[in-house]
Amino acid sequence: MSIVGIQVPFYVAGVIIVLLQNHAINARMIRAELDNRDLAIKDALTGLPNRIFLQE
Repeated sequence: MSIVGIQVPFYVAGVIIVLLQNHAINARMIRAELDNRDLAIKDALTGLPNRIFLQE
């Protein structure tokens, strides 16, 4: 078996790890954006709509 044949599985594993990390980061960013949208229209303490939300 050549050196290239030995390196390919490690390369593929590295690519898969990077893809999984990117997916986890994107999922956290989407969750944070949704949380920020919630905080923009609701009071953090009571969860009731705030004045800006009621004016729309």
